[in-house]
Amino acid sequence: MIDDLPQDITTPHGTITSIPSSVETNDIVIHAPQHLPSEQFLKRCTDHFGRLYLGGADNARVMAISVHPYITGVPHRIKYLEALLDHVICHDGVALMTASEIGDWYRAEMATK
Repeated sequence: MIDDLPQDITTPHGTITSIPSSVETNDIVIHAPQHLPSEQFLKRCTDHFGRLYLGGADNARVMAISVHPYITGVPHRIKYLEALLDHVICHDGVALMTASEIGDWYRAEMATK
């Protein structure tokens, strides 16, 4: 697990770009071992996003959201993911990306520096 910025790791076989991931915004952690109510996913993720968005004013931040269809995709939870995405995309300067797209973006940014 790494925080909110990708980082390059040098190995004997070349460079690996590590993409941020968080247990704090992972649906398995929130709902399985922590047994939190369904709406806690939305609260935790919007709070997490709010802090990263503030920090992102000076330097880009990555918020990893890990969801699994058998957990968050169930009828009593999916509305919280929909609400989270609605909340995130209504903010200026936000981009939704896959892990591969984050890696491509990061490497392109580092190449210009």
